[in-house]
Amino acid sequence: MKAARLDPSPSRVQPGDVGASSRNAIEAALADLRSRLLLEALSEASSELLARMLRLAAIEAEAQAWLTPYPLLLFPALFQEKAFEASSYLDRQRRLRPVRTGGAIRSTLGSCPLWGDPPRLFAA
Repeated sequence: MKAARLDPSPSRVQPGDVGASSRNAIEAALADLRSRLLLEALSEASSELLARMLRLAAIEAEAQAWLTPYPLLLFPALFQEKAFEASSYLDRQRRLRPVRTGGAIRSTLGSCPLWGDPPRLFAA
């Protein structure tokens, strides 16, 4: 008895394959979803820098979503993760970045809880 052979011809439809009209519909739906989620996130953005980072997060999330078989399903989670990373990054930078006040540089966190204020190097 001969073993059945699979036909490797390109006429066979693979599970991840979609036609051009289906692809166009998915592209339009994903663009609409990206716009809606981005507008919602931008309405809550506290700065212009965060808004720019959210736009980049949406682009990156869309690019990653296209690498999966179900971009519409995975895009919201990818965007949420990237938006959270952008927000966390900016919060961390605001805490670490010194702020200039009156010619002196002071940390935005205040004095160190272990040893208090930094020593003065020069008399005022």
